[in-house]
Formats: sequence, C-alpha cells, structure tokens
Amino acid sequence: MGNKPNKELVSSAPAIDISSSVPMLIISGTIVAIMSVLTIYILIKIPTTLVKASKKVVQNTAKNATPLLLQAQNKKDTKRNRIKLTPVLIIVMKIVLVLIPILLVFASQYLENQTIDFYISIYIGVLLACFSLLLFVFQYLAAAFMLVKKQEIW
Repeated sequence: MGNKPNKELVSSAPAIDISSSVPMLIISGTIVAIMSVLTIYILIKIPTTLVKASKKVVQNTAKNATPLLLQAQNKKDTKRNRIKLTPVLIIVMKIVLVLIPILLVFASQYLENQTIDFYISIYIGVLLACFSLLLFVFQYLAAAFMLVKKQEIW
C-alpha cells in the first residue's frame, strides 16, 4: 500500500533530446532579450514623443487663435493680452477635447446596430472623461506646486 510508481506511466514517457534544443534555446533567449529591450525603449520613447508633439500642437493652436479672439473682443493684440488669453484657450481646448467624445458616445444611442450596449459605452466614456479631467487637474496642481508659469502649461 506504499506509494509505488506505476511502471506503465514511467516507461511510456518519451525521451527528450537536449542536444537539439540548445540552439533553439539560444535563439529563443536572444529573441526574448531583443524584444524586451525594444519594448522598454518604446515604452520610454513614445510618451516623450507624444508630449513634444502635443505641446507643439496646443501652443500653435493657442497662438493662432489668440489674435482672432482678441479681435472678437475688440481688444488690442498686445503681448500682455496674448499672455493672459493663451492659458485660458488651452484650458478651453482641453475641456472641449474631453466633452466631444462624451457627446459622441451619447449620440451613439441613435445608431441602429450597436456592438456594445449603450449603457456600457456611456459608463466607459464618462469614466475615461473623468480620468482625463483628473489628470488635467493633477497637471495644474503639480504646475502650481512647482511654480510653473501658466503660459508654460500645455
């Protein structure tokens, strides 16, 4: 009644040829190492590239829209007025960029064939919008804490 191994199970296992799998292990290890380094590089490089590009887009949009808004408000296009209006434009652009997807998600209820239930899409859309707003608030709080000028915040 002891724990004796079953002779049929032990003898039926195929033998593994280790000599032929060594080159495959080296190739697999090399591929895993290259992919790991590439993944780390991409995870570091993509956010910095996105930050630089988005900062340029936001700043250029604000600079180009400022003279038009000053003209609409019947104010002179001076450097001081531009400095005051640019941060406000950036905040408005951020709010608009959060609200547009929410409105589109809400408008999706009028589609005939929905792949996702309307309430699930609303929930996910509102959740993501709240997360975006939270990150914007965190950005402005961090900028205030680190004494960054409002014109420098994108």
